[in-house]
Amino acid sequence: MDKTWKLLFYISADNNLYNDALVTLRQLTDAEVQNKVEIIVQLDGPTSDQVSRYKCLGGGSKELFWQAPDYYTSDRGTRLKDFLDIDEAKPSDQQKVALVLWGHGAGLDHFFFYTNPPEPAAPPPAILPLKVVRLPSSQSSEAQEVNRYVTNIQLAGILAGYRNKIGKKIDLLGLDSCLMGLVEICDEVSQSVSFMVASDEEVPNGSFPYDTILEGLKKDSPTPADALSKHIVDKFVEKYKIEDPKTRVSLSAIDLEKCRNLIEEMKMLVKYLDNVSQPTADRDGTVSRMIFRARDASRTPDEVTYIDLGVFCKELSESFSTTAFSTTAPELRDQAEKVRDQAKKVRNSLGSNDYPGFTLYHKDEGENGSIDPTGLAIYFPPTLDLITSQIDQALIQQSSPPNPNVKFPAALKTKFPAALKTKFQAALKTKFQAALKTKFEDGSQITGYEILWDHYKKLKFNRDTGKGIGWADLVYRLLGGKG
Repeated sequence: MDKTWKLLFYISADNNLYNDALVTLRQLTDAEVQNKVEIIVQLDGPTSDQVSRYKCLGGGSKELFWQAPDYYTSDRGTRLKDFLDIDEAKPSDQQKVALVLWGHGAGLDHFFFYTNPPEPAAPPPAILPLKVVRLPSSQSSEAQEVNRYVTNIQLAGILAGYRNKIGKKIDLLGLDSCLMGLVEICDEVSQSVSFMVASDEEVPNGSFPYDTILEGLKKDSPTPADALSKHIVDKFVEKYKIEDPKTRVSLSAIDLEKCRNLIEEMKMLVKYLDNVSQPTADRDGTVSRMIFRARDASRTPDEVTYIDLGVFCKELSESFSTTAFSTTAPELRDQAEKVRDQAKKVRNSLGSNDYPGFTLYHKDEGENGSIDPTGLAIYFPPTLDLITSQIDQALIQQSSPPNPNVKFPAALKTKFPAALKTKFQAALKTKFQAALKTKFEDGSQITGYEILWDHYKKLKFNRDTGKGIGWADLVYRLLGGKG
Protein backbone atom coordinates (compact mmCIF):
# COMPACT_ATOMS: atom_id res chain seq x y z
CA MET A 1 0.00 0.00 0.00
CA ASP A 2 1.33 3.43 -0.92
CA LYS A 3 2.22 5.58 2.09
CA THR A 4 -0.50 8.19 2.40
CA TRP A 5 1.63 11.18 3.42
CA LYS A 6 5.08 12.47 2.55
CA LEU A 7 6.23 14.76 5.35
CA LEU A 8 9.09 17.13 4.51
CA PHE A 9 10.85 19.05 7.28
CA TYR A 10 13.28 21.89 6.68
CA ILE A 11 14.84 22.62 10.09
CA SER A 12 16.84 25.87 10.15
CA ALA A 13 18.84 25.51 13.36
CA ASP A 14 22.36 26.83 12.86
CA ASN A 15 21.59 29.28 15.64
CA ASN A 16 20.43 29.21 19.25
CA LEU A 17 17.66 26.69 18.43
CA TYR A 18 19.93 23.74 17.64
CA ASN A 19 19.23 21.81 20.87
CA ASP A 20 15.50 22.25 20.35
CA ALA A 21 15.93 21.04 16.76
CA LEU A 22 17.53 17.84 18.02
CA VAL A 23 14.43 17.21 20.14
CA THR A 24 12.23 17.61 17.05
CA LEU A 25 14.50 15.27 15.06
CA ARG A 26 14.29 12.66 17.81
CA GLN A 27 10.50 12.90 17.88
CA LEU A 28 10.38 12.37 14.12
CA THR A 29 12.83 9.48 14.34
CA ASP A 30 10.99 7.74 17.19
CA ALA A 31 7.58 7.95 15.55
CA GLU A 32 6.08 4.53 14.77
CA VAL A 33 4.17 5.68 11.71
CA GLN A 34 6.61 4.81 8.97
CA ASN A 35 4.22 2.22 7.58
CA LYS A 36 1.72 5.05 7.02
CA VAL A 37 3.90 8.05 6.18
CA GLU A 38 7.31 8.93 4.77
CA ILE A 39 9.42 11.45 6.69
CA ILE A 40 12.33 13.30 5.05
CA VAL A 41 14.32 15.90 7.02
CA GLN A 42 16.92 18.51 6.18
CA LEU A 43 18.72 19.85 9.25
CA ASP A 44 20.89 22.96 9.08
CA GLY A 45 23.18 23.17 12.10
CA PRO A 46 24.77 23.44 14.54
CA THR A 47 26.97 25.70 12.39
CA SER A 48 26.09 27.43 9.15
CA ASP A 49 28.28 25.12 7.04
CA GLN A 50 26.70 21.89 8.30
CA VAL A 51 23.68 20.55 6.43
CA SER A 52 22.36 16.96 6.67
CA ARG A 53 19.46 15.04 5.16
CA TYR A 54 17.78 12.07 6.78
CA LYS A 55 15.10 9.46 6.21
CA CYS A 56 13.33 8.72 9.48
CA LEU A 57 12.84 4.97 9.82
CA GLY A 58 10.97 4.75 13.13
CA GLY A 59 11.87 3.05 16.36
CA GLY A 60 14.62 5.57 17.00
CA SER A 61 16.39 4.95 13.69
CA LYS A 62 17.23 7.32 10.88
CA GLU A 63 19.29 7.06 7.72
CA LEU A 64 21.71 9.83 6.78
CA PHE A 65 21.61 9.94 2.99
CA TRP A 66 23.33 13.27 2.25
CA GLN A 67 25.72 15.76 3.81
CA ALA A 68 26.63 19.14 2.37
CA PRO A 69 30.04 19.18 0.67
CA ASP A 70 32.69 21.72 1.53
CA TYR A 71 31.84 25.21 0.35
CA TYR A 72 28.15 24.35 -0.09
CA THR A 73 26.10 27.46 -0.61
CA SER A 74 25.17 29.53 2.43
CA ASP A 75 22.23 30.96 0.47
CA ARG A 76 19.30 29.55 2.40
CA GLY A 77 16.85 30.07 -0.42
CA THR A 78 19.02 27.85 -2.61
CA ARG A 79 19.27 25.33 0.23
CA LEU A 80 15.50 25.10 0.54
CA LYS A 81 15.08 24.88 -3.23
CA ASP A 82 17.76 22.17 -3.44
CA PHE A 83 15.99 20.20 -0.72
CA LEU A 84 12.66 20.35 -2.53
CA ASP A 85 14.35 19.37 -5.81
CA ILE A 86 15.68 16.00 -4.58
CA ASP A 87 13.94 12.80 -5.70
CA GLU A 88 13.10 11.94 -2.09
CA ALA A 89 10.97 15.10 -1.83
CA LYS A 90 8.69 14.19 -4.72
CA PRO A 91 5.43 12.51 -3.67
CA SER A 92 3.79 9.72 -5.60
CA ASP A 93 0.59 10.46 -7.48
CA GLN A 94 -1.54 9.27 -4.57
CA GLN A 95 0.51 10.74 -1.72
CA LYS A 96 -0.39 13.91 0.09
CA VAL A 97 2.52 16.18 0.92
CA ALA A 98 3.16 18.35 3.96
CA LEU A 99 6.07 20.78 4.21
CA VAL A 100 7.13 22.08 7.61
CA LEU A 101 9.45 25.09 7.86
CA TRP A 102 10.99 25.06 11.33
CA GLY A 103 13.02 27.91 12.82
CA HIS A 104 12.97 31.51 13.94
CA GLY A 105 10.23 33.65 12.44
CA ALA A 106 9.27 37.31 12.40
CA GLY A 107 6.32 37.47 10.02
CA LEU A 108 6.96 40.22 7.49
CA ASP A 109 10.43 41.04 6.20
CA HIS A 110 12.39 42.78 8.95
CA PHE A 111 15.68 44.60 9.25
CA PHE A 112 17.57 43.75 12.43
CA PHE A 113 20.04 45.88 14.36
CA TYR A 114 22.82 44.08 16.25
CA THR A 115 25.57 44.81 18.74
CA ASN A 116 28.95 43.28 17.88
CA PRO A 117 27.74 41.25 14.89
CA PRO A 118 29.93 38.20 14.26
CA GLU A 119 31.86 37.69 11.05
CA PRO A 120 30.30 35.97 9.18
CA ALA A 121 27.02 37.14 10.67
CA ALA A 122 24.91 34.82 12.77
CA PRO A 123 21.40 34.30 11.39
CA PRO A 124 18.82 36.79 12.68
CA PRO A 125 15.48 35.51 13.99
CA ALA A 126 13.76 35.38 10.62
CA ILE A 127 12.57 32.22 8.97
CA LEU A 128 15.14 30.57 6.68
CA PRO A 129 17.92 33.21 6.46
CA LEU A 130 18.91 33.89 2.88
CA LYS A 131 20.74 36.95 1.68
CA VAL A 132 22.85 39.81 2.90
CA VAL A 133 21.26 43.23 3.29
CA ARG A 134 23.83 45.93 4.04
CA LEU A 135 23.08 48.28 6.89
CA PRO A 136 23.29 52.00 6.05
CA SER A 137 26.48 53.46 7.49
CA SER A 138 24.42 56.11 9.28
CA GLN A 139 22.90 53.42 11.50
CA SER A 140 25.88 51.31 12.53
CA SER A 141 29.44 51.03 11.30
CA GLU A 142 29.75 47.62 12.94
CA ALA A 143 26.69 45.76 11.61
CA GLN A 144 27.55 45.33 7.95
CA GLU A 145 26.29 41.81 7.19
CA VAL A 146 23.71 40.85 9.78
CA ASN A 147 20.45 40.34 7.87
CA ARG A 148 20.19 37.17 5.79
CA TYR A 149 16.77 35.69 5.18
CA VAL A 150 14.25 34.45 2.64
CA THR A 151 11.78 37.23 1.98
CA ASN A 152 8.05 36.58 1.86
CA ILE A 153 8.01 36.95 -1.92
CA GLN A 154 11.03 34.65 -2.37
CA LEU A 155 9.42 31.98 -0.22
CA ALA A 156 6.29 32.10 -2.37
CA GLY A 157 8.44 31.68 -5.47
CA ILE A 158 10.23 28.64 -4.05
CA LEU A 159 6.91 27.01 -3.13
CA ALA A 160 5.51 27.78 -6.60
CA GLY A 161 8.52 26.06 -8.16
CA TYR A 162 7.94 22.97 -6.04
CA ARG A 163 4.21 22.99 -6.88
CA ASN A 164 5.07 23.03 -10.58
CA LYS A 165 7.59 20.23 -10.12
CA ILE A 166 5.14 17.86 -8.42
CA GLY A 167 2.15 18.94 -10.51
CA LYS A 168 -0.14 19.80 -7.59
CA LYS A 169 -0.46 22.06 -4.59
CA ILE A 170 1.27 21.35 -1.29
CA ASP A 171 -1.52 19.87 0.82
CA LEU A 172 -0.31 21.35 4.11
CA LEU A 173 2.29 23.99 4.94
CA GLY A 174 3.31 24.11 8.58
CA LEU A 175 5.15 27.25 9.72
CA ASP A 176 6.71 26.19 13.01
CA SER A 177 7.95 29.73 13.64
CA CYS A 178 6.87 32.87 15.45
CA LEU A 179 4.46 35.46 14.04
CA MET A 180 3.87 33.87 10.63
CA GLY A 181 0.06 33.82 10.85
CA LEU A 182 -0.49 36.93 8.73
CA VAL A 183 -3.12 37.35 6.03
CA GLU A 184 -0.42 38.86 3.79
CA ILE A 185 1.67 35.66 3.99
CA CYS A 186 -1.42 33.51 3.46
CA ASP A 187 -2.24 35.32 0.23
CA GLU A 188 1.39 35.20 -0.92
CA VAL A 189 1.58 31.38 -0.76
CA SER A 190 -2.09 30.59 -1.49
CA GLN A 191 -1.49 29.64 -5.13
CA SER A 192 0.84 26.82 -4.05
CA VAL A 193 -0.70 25.58 -0.78
CA SER A 194 -4.13 24.23 0.21
CA PHE A 195 -3.95 24.42 4.02
CA MET A 196 -1.57 26.25 6.33
CA VAL A 197 -0.87 26.06 10.06
CA ALA A 198 0.73 29.11 11.64
CA SER A 199 0.71 31.28 14.74
CA ASP A 200 -0.05 34.98 14.93
CA GLU A 201 1.91 35.05 18.20
CA GLU A 202 5.24 33.69 19.41
CA VAL A 203 5.89 29.93 19.26
CA PRO A 204 7.84 28.54 22.25
CA ASN A 205 11.27 27.09 21.47
CA GLY A 206 9.81 23.67 22.15
CA SER A 207 7.95 24.07 18.83
CA PHE A 208 5.15 21.75 17.68
CA PRO A 209 4.83 18.42 19.57
CA TYR A 210 5.58 16.05 16.70
CA ASP A 211 5.43 12.95 18.90
CA THR A 212 1.72 13.42 19.66
CA ILE A 213 0.96 14.93 16.25
CA LEU A 214 2.28 11.85 14.44
CA GLU A 215 0.21 9.58 16.68
CA GLY A 216 -2.81 10.92 14.80
CA LEU A 217 -1.50 9.42 11.54
CA LYS A 218 -1.47 5.83 12.79
CA LYS A 219 -5.05 5.07 11.86
CA ASP A 220 -5.75 2.86 8.84
CA SER A 221 -7.81 5.35 6.85
CA PRO A 222 -5.89 8.25 5.22
CA THR A 223 -5.97 11.51 7.19
CA PRO A 224 -7.27 14.45 5.10
CA ALA A 225 -5.22 17.65 5.08
CA ASP A 226 -7.90 19.69 6.85
CA ALA A 227 -8.20 17.11 9.62
CA LEU A 228 -4.40 16.96 10.06
CA SER A 229 -4.16 20.73 10.28
CA LYS A 230 -6.81 20.83 13.03
CA HIS A 231 -5.08 17.95 14.79
CA ILE A 232 -1.80 19.92 14.86
CA VAL A 233 -3.59 22.89 16.45
CA ASP A 234 -5.19 20.68 19.12
CA LYS A 235 -1.95 18.92 20.07
CA PHE A 236 0.08 22.13 20.11
CA VAL A 237 -2.27 23.94 22.49
CA GLU A 238 -2.72 20.81 24.60
CA LYS A 239 1.05 20.48 25.07
CA TYR A 240 1.59 23.95 26.47
CA LYS A 241 -1.62 23.97 28.48
CA ILE A 242 -0.28 20.94 30.38
CA GLU A 243 3.42 21.82 30.55
CA ASP A 244 3.13 25.51 31.36
CA PRO A 245 -0.38 26.92 31.72
CA LYS A 246 1.00 30.47 31.92
CA THR A 247 2.68 30.23 28.53
CA ARG A 248 0.66 32.21 26.01
CA VAL A 249 0.16 30.21 22.79
CA SER A 250 -2.04 30.63 19.72
CA LEU A 251 -2.28 28.53 16.57
CA SER A 252 -4.58 28.47 13.55
CA ALA A 253 -5.40 26.09 10.72
CA ILE A 254 -6.10 28.16 7.61
CA ASP A 255 -8.01 27.06 4.50
CA LEU A 256 -6.15 28.79 1.69
CA GLU A 257 -8.65 27.48 -0.85
CA LYS A 258 -10.96 30.19 0.53
CA CYS A 259 -8.35 32.93 0.19
CA ARG A 260 -9.93 34.50 -2.88
CA ASN A 261 -13.25 35.07 -1.11
CA LEU A 262 -11.53 36.78 1.83
CA ILE A 263 -9.45 38.95 -0.48
CA GLU A 264 -12.53 40.11 -2.38
CA GLU A 265 -14.23 41.10 0.88
CA MET A 266 -11.05 42.89 2.03
CA LYS A 267 -10.90 44.72 -1.28
CA MET A 268 -14.34 46.21 -0.65
CA LEU A 269 -13.46 47.08 2.96
CA VAL A 270 -10.35 48.93 1.78
CA LYS A 271 -12.47 50.83 -0.75
CA TYR A 272 -15.06 51.89 1.82
CA LEU A 273 -12.45 52.82 4.45
CA ASP A 274 -10.64 54.91 1.86
CA ASN A 275 -13.84 56.70 0.83
CA VAL A 276 -15.01 57.50 4.34
CA SER A 277 -11.58 58.68 5.56
CA GLN A 278 -10.77 61.05 2.69
CA PRO A 279 -10.16 64.62 3.94
CA THR A 280 -13.20 65.85 2.02
CA ALA A 281 -15.44 63.44 3.97
CA ASP A 282 -13.57 63.30 7.29
CA ARG A 283 -13.12 67.02 7.81
CA ASP A 284 -12.55 66.92 11.59
CA GLY A 285 -10.62 63.62 11.73
CA THR A 286 -13.37 61.72 13.55
CA VAL A 287 -13.35 58.80 11.12
CA SER A 288 -9.56 58.41 11.18
CA ARG A 289 -9.61 58.37 14.98
CA MET A 290 -12.26 55.64 14.90
CA ILE A 291 -10.09 53.54 12.59
CA PHE A 292 -7.04 54.07 14.80
CA ARG A 293 -9.06 53.19 17.90
CA ALA A 294 -10.12 49.92 16.25
CA ARG A 295 -6.49 49.26 15.31
CA ASP A 296 -5.20 49.96 18.82
CA ALA A 297 -7.84 47.69 20.35
CA SER A 298 -6.73 44.84 18.06
CA ARG A 299 -2.99 44.60 18.64
CA THR A 300 -1.54 41.12 18.90
CA PRO A 301 0.31 40.50 22.19
CA ASP A 302 3.79 39.93 20.75
CA GLU A 303 4.14 42.53 17.98
CA VAL A 304 2.87 46.10 18.22
CA THR A 305 2.64 46.54 14.44
CA TYR A 306 0.46 43.44 13.87
CA ILE A 307 -3.24 43.47 14.69
CA ASP A 308 -5.79 40.68 14.81
CA LEU A 309 -7.84 41.03 11.63
CA GLY A 310 -11.01 39.52 13.08
CA VAL A 311 -10.91 41.72 16.18
CA PHE A 312 -10.20 44.77 14.02
CA CYS A 313 -13.30 44.09 11.91
CA LYS A 314 -15.39 43.55 15.03
CA GLU A 315 -14.18 46.87 16.44
CA LEU A 316 -14.91 48.63 13.15
CA SER A 317 -18.44 47.27 12.96
CA GLU A 318 -19.11 48.46 16.52
CA SER A 319 -17.52 51.89 16.00
CA PHE A 320 -19.21 52.69 12.69
CA SER A 321 -22.69 52.38 14.11
CA THR A 322 -25.74 54.31 13.00
CA THR A 323 -25.82 56.08 16.37
CA ALA A 324 -22.23 57.32 16.03
CA PHE A 325 -23.08 59.05 12.75
CA SER A 326 -26.66 60.07 13.53
CA THR A 327 -25.88 63.80 13.41
CA THR A 328 -23.56 63.77 10.40
CA ALA A 329 -24.32 64.51 6.77
CA PRO A 330 -26.34 61.78 5.01
CA GLU A 331 -23.49 61.06 2.58
CA LEU A 332 -21.01 60.37 5.39
CA ARG A 333 -23.59 58.32 7.29
CA ASP A 334 -24.16 56.15 4.22
CA GLN A 335 -20.42 55.59 3.77
CA ALA A 336 -20.02 54.74 7.45
CA GLU A 337 -22.79 52.14 7.19
CA LYS A 338 -20.96 50.54 4.25
CA VAL A 339 -17.82 50.24 6.41
CA ARG A 340 -19.83 48.70 9.23
CA ASP A 341 -21.56 46.16 6.98
CA GLN A 342 -18.40 45.29 5.05
CA ALA A 343 -16.37 44.80 8.24
CA LYS A 344 -18.99 42.25 9.29
CA LYS A 345 -18.64 40.48 5.94
CA VAL A 346 -14.87 40.23 6.32
CA ARG A 347 -15.30 38.92 9.86
CA ASN A 348 -17.82 36.35 8.65
CA SER A 349 -15.53 35.21 5.83
CA LEU A 350 -12.82 34.54 8.41
CA GLY A 351 -15.21 32.12 10.07
CA SER A 352 -15.04 30.50 13.49
CA ASN A 353 -14.61 27.03 14.94
CA ASP A 354 -18.39 26.53 14.77
CA TYR A 355 -18.70 27.97 11.26
CA PRO A 356 -15.34 27.42 9.51
CA GLY A 357 -14.27 29.93 6.90
CA PHE A 358 -10.82 31.09 5.86
CA THR A 359 -9.70 30.36 9.41
CA LEU A 360 -10.63 26.70 9.55
CA TYR A 361 -9.79 26.23 13.21
CA HIS A 362 -8.17 28.31 15.94
CA LYS A 363 -7.16 27.76 19.54
CA ASP A 364 -5.28 29.85 22.07
CA GLU A 365 -4.39 29.22 25.67
CA GLY A 366 -2.48 30.79 28.55
CA GLU A 367 -2.73 33.94 30.60
CA ASN A 368 -5.40 36.42 29.56
CA GLY A 369 -4.28 38.69 26.78
CA SER A 370 -5.51 42.12 25.82
CA ILE A 371 -7.81 40.70 23.12
CA ASP A 372 -9.84 37.61 22.35
CA PRO A 373 -7.92 36.63 19.19
CA THR A 374 -9.32 35.07 16.07
CA GLY A 375 -5.87 33.83 15.04
CA LEU A 376 -5.02 35.79 11.89
CA ALA A 377 -3.04 39.03 11.90
CA ILE A 378 -2.54 41.92 9.48
CA TYR A 379 0.04 44.72 9.41
CA PHE A 380 -1.16 48.12 10.67
CA PRO A 381 1.63 50.00 12.49
CA PRO A 382 1.10 52.86 14.95
CA THR A 383 3.18 55.23 12.85
CA LEU A 384 5.35 55.47 9.76
CA ASP A 385 7.55 58.30 11.04
CA LEU A 386 8.84 56.41 14.05
CA ILE A 387 10.08 53.05 12.86
CA THR A 388 9.99 50.32 15.47
CA SER A 389 13.77 49.99 15.64
CA GLN A 390 14.16 53.64 16.60
CA ILE A 391 11.54 53.32 19.34
CA ASP A 392 13.28 50.18 20.61
CA GLN A 393 16.67 51.81 20.70
CA ALA A 394 15.41 54.98 22.37
CA LEU A 395 13.66 53.11 25.16
CA ILE A 396 16.58 50.71 25.69
CA GLN A 397 18.94 53.67 25.88
CA GLN A 398 16.73 55.42 28.43
CA SER A 399 16.05 52.36 30.59
CA SER A 400 19.54 50.84 30.76
CA PRO A 401 23.19 51.91 30.96
CA PRO A 402 24.45 53.45 27.70
CA ASN A 403 25.62 50.81 25.25
CA PRO A 404 28.57 52.05 23.18
CA ASN A 405 27.85 49.42 20.53
CA VAL A 406 24.42 50.84 19.63
CA LYS A 407 24.48 53.66 17.11
CA PHE A 408 21.57 56.12 17.03
CA PRO A 409 20.33 58.22 14.10
CA ALA A 410 21.23 61.86 14.63
CA ALA A 411 17.60 62.99 14.29
CA LEU A 412 16.24 60.46 16.79
CA LYS A 413 15.91 62.80 19.77
CA THR A 414 13.77 65.28 17.86
CA LYS A 415 11.59 62.48 16.47
CA PHE A 416 10.79 60.86 19.80
CA PRO A 417 8.52 63.10 21.90
CA ALA A 418 7.95 62.10 25.52
CA ALA A 419 4.19 61.66 25.02
CA LEU A 420 4.74 59.06 22.31
CA LYS A 421 7.26 57.23 24.46
CA THR A 422 4.71 56.98 27.27
CA LYS A 423 2.02 55.76 24.89
CA PHE A 424 4.01 52.86 23.45
CA GLN A 425 6.37 51.98 26.30
CA ALA A 426 4.05 49.50 28.00
CA ALA A 427 3.09 47.80 24.74
CA LEU A 428 6.72 47.37 23.74
CA LYS A 429 8.19 46.36 27.12
CA THR A 430 7.70 42.61 26.70
CA LYS A 431 9.05 42.72 23.17
CA PHE A 432 12.23 44.48 24.33
CA GLN A 433 12.82 41.88 26.99
CA ALA A 434 12.43 39.06 24.50
CA ALA A 435 14.70 40.73 21.95
CA LEU A 436 17.41 41.43 24.49
CA LYS A 437 17.49 37.71 25.39
CA THR A 438 18.36 36.81 21.80
CA LYS A 439 22.11 36.43 22.15
CA PHE A 440 24.60 34.52 20.06
CA GLU A 441 27.69 32.61 21.12
CA ASP A 442 30.08 35.51 20.50
CA GLY A 443 28.03 37.81 22.73
CA SER A 444 26.30 39.76 19.96
CA GLN A 445 22.61 40.41 20.32
CA ILE A 446 19.66 42.13 18.70
CA THR A 447 18.91 45.67 19.81
CA GLY A 448 16.05 46.59 17.49
CA TYR A 449 14.47 46.14 14.10
CA GLU A 450 12.15 47.66 11.57
CA ILE A 451 9.75 46.17 9.04
CA LEU A 452 10.86 46.85 5.47
CA TRP A 453 8.11 48.97 3.95
CA ASP A 454 9.48 48.69 0.43
CA HIS A 455 9.25 44.89 0.72
CA TYR A 456 5.82 45.02 2.30
CA LYS A 457 4.08 47.17 -0.31
CA LYS A 458 5.14 44.72 -3.07
CA LEU A 459 3.31 41.78 -1.52
CA LYS A 460 0.54 40.19 -3.55
CA PHE A 461 -2.01 41.04 -0.85
CA ASN A 462 -1.44 44.75 -1.36
CA ARG A 463 -2.06 44.40 -5.09
CA ASP A 464 -5.05 42.10 -4.65
CA THR A 465 -6.89 44.41 -2.26
CA GLY A 466 -7.27 47.21 -4.75
CA LYS A 467 -6.12 48.74 -8.00
CA GLY A 468 -4.78 52.19 -7.31
CA ILE A 469 -5.25 51.84 -3.58
CA GLY A 470 -4.73 48.56 -1.75
CA TRP A 471 -4.28 47.87 1.95
CA ALA A 472 -0.70 49.22 2.08
CA ASP A 473 -1.73 52.40 0.26
CA LEU A 474 -4.62 52.94 2.68
CA VAL A 475 -2.40 52.43 5.74
CA TYR A 476 0.23 54.76 4.31
CA ARG A 477 -2.29 57.52 3.67
CA LEU A 478 -4.03 57.14 7.04
CA LEU A 479 -0.67 57.48 8.80
CA GLY A 480 0.10 60.69 6.97
CA GLY A 481 2.24 59.42 4.13
CA LYS A 482 2.44 61.61 1.04
CA GLY A 483 2.83 60.47 -2.56
